[in-house]
Amino acid sequence: MNAYALLSLPSPSPARPALTADQIKQAYRRALLTHHPDKSPSPSVSNTAKLPAKTPTIDEISHAYHTLSTPSLRQQHDRQLLLSLSDSDPNLALQQHKSPNAPETLDLDDLAFDGSSSTWYRACRCGMDRAYSVDEEQLEAAAEAGEREVLLECGGCSLWVRVGFGVAEDGEEESGKGG
Repeated sequence: MNAYALLSLPSPSPARPALTADQIKQAYRRALLTHHPDKSPSPSVSNTAKLPAKTPTIDEISHAYHTLSTPSLRQQHDRQLLLSLSDSDPNLALQQHKSPNAPETLDLDDLAFDGSSSTWYRACRCGMDRAYSVDEEQLEAAAEAGEREVLLECGGCSLWVRVGFGVAEDGEEESGKGG
């Protein structure tokens, strides 16, 4: 499911500013009105050819809104979209890597660690101090999904970074905590 497509929003891009909460909410309301069975006109013989093959349900629209309006879920969704695009077109991944707007690739050890919140963070060139941050929970979720990197969006601008990490076996020191 592409939450952006369900809400008729542009997919995320390092070159495009991040969507605001208001933009997401407006798109959600528009999608509800467009697809709600009581609000949308009944399909007639003349306009059935123009309708999409599958109309999203209200539950799917609500789930898309919840995903995009919750920062951690949105980040995971964006990462999955980017990875699925890379998997479907290997040349796209190469183009993104060479593009000046491609996310910088970092190692978890490149980020500072805050032990009180179990969060790794890094400043961005836009000036925001903890612009990119990831916590243990997000890393564990990514590892459980078979990922070895997370895609992080700056909290202050539209830049992204990829942060690679290793999965520590029991008894091993985790990457990034050692100093």
